[in-house]
Amino acid sequence: MANHISHASLPFPVKNARFTVLVPFLDAGGDPTDPATPDTEVSQDGGPFADAAEEVSTISGSNGLGFITLSGAEMNNSAVGVCFKVGSGPKATLMTISPRLLPVLSQGTASAGAAGSLTLNPILAYDITGMILRTNGGAGGGGTGGANNQARLVTAYNTSTGTATVQPNWETTPDNTTTYDVLYTEMAVSSPNGIVTTQTEWNNIVSRLDVAISTRLATASYTAPDNATIASIAALVAASAIRAAVGLEGANLDDRLDALPTNADLAEALTTLMGTALTESYAAQGAAPTRDQALMMVLQILTTFSITDNLNGTSTLTVKKLDGSTTAMTMTLNGDASTPPTSSIRAT
Repeated sequence: MANHISHASLPFPVKNARFTVLVPFLDAGGDPTDPATPDTEVSQDGGPFADAAEEVSTISGSNGLGFITLSGAEMNNSAVGVCFKVGSGPKATLMTISPRLLPVLSQGTASAGAAGSLTLNPILAYDITGMILRTNGGAGGGGTGGANNQARLVTAYNTSTGTATVQPNWETTPDNTTTYDVLYTEMAVSSPNGIVTTQTEWNNIVSRLDVAISTRLATASYTAPDNATIASIAALVAASAIRAAVGLEGANLDDRLDALPTNADLAEALTTLMGTALTESYAAQGAAPTRDQALMMVLQILTTFSITDNLNGTSTLTVKKLDGSTTAMTMTLNGDASTPPTSSIRAT
């Protein structure tokens, strides 16, 4: 492989995958100047500088701009320092790169490859659009230290065939010998293995629950009682009806029954209760919540939260207050981006 501008299309540098950067060259006066003899050196994780695998390709036009593709091996570090020296002309240019380490959701050997796609094997049942495919062996990948590894953004995925469309096209077209990693990113349009990570997915779940409950009630021929039915039930518990039912005529019983709230009193109290906004408050960890606190905590857990992979087999679910920014509480989930959680415990 050689310098290839396609690797500059990645949204960010990916660890252990080829990456292309544009390099400006300026002379002592700050004017753009093409390098006469480029001499690029790379420092990996603070180690000594050594010659880069490739050399800068100068872009025609005498505008002092070139580009270089760093190999997958050179990018297989936490910190990459690059010094673009020249034999004559402009001054040396320095650059630092911090490749991103992304969670690996799946690995396999492709069943087919094309200029702008890769067919996964095994086929994944969830949509990987927005994730990144990184080759790591076979055609279009591998090499010493993963020097030839390529990374591409998935722009479409067919869950029936396993074909992932990528952009731009591969530098080297993969085939059925190509091994790969599927890397999870925050740009993913869906979650792997049923893990709910986005507000949209929560909203979809709530919507489906609403439809399911409405359908079940309709199937059971449930009908909410009307006002006449409610009035009939109220008549059954009137003072005279109770007195007649138990065979008591004492005035004391009448007085006690008459002192009970009337239908109007109950309706007014219910209207006040249901029309009063909850007071935002959250129970301290380990403390029993009030009614308002319990409802508020359930509401915020369902509507305003974020999930962070702790990269240690657990994840943190952070629940926000009504302002959307202040943390109300946090939960520790016993799962991460690759393992669905089966339990949670309040942390703060």
